[in-house]
Amino acid sequence: MTFKVYAHFVADLGTRGCSEFRGIVEVGSEPLLGNVADRDDEALVRELARDFNVGTEQIHVLRWSRLH
Repeated sequence: MTFKVYAHFVADLGTRGCSEFRGIVEVGSEPLLGNVADRDDEALVRELARDFNVGTEQIHVLRWSRLH
């Protein structure tokens, strides 16, 4: 199951420095048990880290909203 969010985040790209991004991100995540907001936030960070080929600690989500 996937969902789309509008995200505003900063990615620490190592030697290239930090860059700020905002836009629609499609997150491919199977629903898990637990708090939906926490699960979605973690899934978004993992997806962004994978897309930018960085660790999850290098992604700082400032704001996000799930699109319907």
